[in-house]
Amino acid sequence: MERSRRTTLTIPYTGCIDCHISNIESNLKKLGGVRDVEMKLWTAQIEYYPSKISVKEIKKVITDLGYEISERN
Repeated sequence: MERSRRTTLTIPYTGCIDCHISNIESNLKKLGGVRDVEMKLWTAQIEYYPSKISVKEIKKVITDLGYEISERN
């Protein structure tokens, strides 16, 4: 049986510094297809299965929570 490939996405974001880590992390971990979330200051590193969830869906969760996706690299 072939195992699904997972990949890592790093998303820089801006928003409330007091609540961002637990808020973003807990909501992303609820998504089917997200394997792990590592939060750093202003960056979310998400390990996910592209066959189960898209980058667009992941980013939508972050923006729906009131955070902005930064274009910085």
